[in-house]
Amino acid sequence: MSYQKIDQEIRAGKRPDADASMQAQQRAYLDSVRGLTLPISTKVAPAALKANLQVAAPQGTPAGASSWAYMGPYSVTIGFIVRKDKVNPADVQKWSDLASPKFAHSLVFDQIYSTTAFALAKAMGVDPAKNPPSSLDPVWKRIQSLRPNLASLGNGADVTTTLTNGTATIGVTCTCNAIAAVQARTPIAMVAPRDGGYEVADSYYIHKNIPAANYYYAELFANYLYSNASQSFLAKDQALVPAISTATVPAYMMAQPRLFPRTAADVKAANMVIAPISLMAHFDTQWQTAFEAAIK
Repeated sequence: MSYQKIDQEIRAGKRPDADASMQAQQRAYLDSVRGLTLPISTKVAPAALKANLQVAAPQGTPAGASSWAYMGPYSVTIGFIVRKDKVNPADVQKWSDLASPKFAHSLVFDQIYSTTAFALAKAMGVDPAKNPPSSLDPVWKRIQSLRPNLASLGNGADVTTTLTNGTATIGVTCTCNAIAAVQARTPIAMVAPRDGGYEVADSYYIHKNIPAANYYYAELFANYLYSNASQSFLAKDQALVPAISTATVPAYMMAQPRLFPRTAADVKAANMVIAPISLMAHFDTQWQTAFEAAIK
C-alpha cells in the first residue's frame, strides 16, 4: 500500500486502506509528528520494553514511557563486505583504508547516502547535528576523493550482484546484502569498521482513523513482533538484527556482535552510530543530492 496514498486518506478524514505500516523510520517519524498515527501502548505491547531501546523506541522517548509513537522491531547495520579470495580482510578495517590506491576500481557503494554518510562522519569526528545540512560537507568531500576506487554504485541487489560476479571486491552496504552474497556461494568476509559503524531500524506504526477494535489488535501485533519466535525468525530467515537479546540468532550473528549488536552495550562496543532520524527526515533530499554529486 502506497505511503502517500495512506497519508492522503487520513488527511481527508477517511479510514485508510491499511491499519498499520512497516516503513523506513523517517516515514514513521514524519507521520507521527504530522499527527497521522496512533500511539502504541506499552501496556498492550509490554514486550517492546525488553528490547534495545536505542533502536526499538523513537529517539527521545523516556524510559518506561506508557506509549511510543512507533516501534522498531529489528535493525540493519552497515559493514565492509569483502571478497576474501581477492582482498585480505585485515587490510580493510577502517574507513580510511578504502582510500588506498591498491583498491582502485574495487569499491561498490549502496546508492542511498545514509549507508555511507553517518558512519564515515563518526570516523571523521563530524557531528551531523551541528549546522545541518552543511554539517556533512566534509563527508561529501571525503567521498568525492574515493571516486578513483569506485567500481559501481547501486541498490542492495546491485551490490550483491557486483560482489558475486567480481566487478567489485569491497562493498559498503547493509549486512543483509552480505548474507545474499553468502547464499550465492560467494567467498566473503563481513568486517565491522573500527572507527564508525551505522545502525538503523525500520518501524512499525498504527494509522489514525481506524476502528477501535482494529487499533487494539494492531497494538497486540506490535507485542507479537517482539516475541522470541518473531525475533528469531527475523534473524534466521531475513538476516535482520533482532531488537531483543534473548532471540535465537544464526552462528554468524553470534560470532560478530560488533556487526550485529543486540544490546546497548554491544552498540557502544561496536563504536556504532544510531541513525539520526529527525535530521534525516528534515534533510534527506539535500543530503541525497549532495551524496550523488560527490560520488558520481
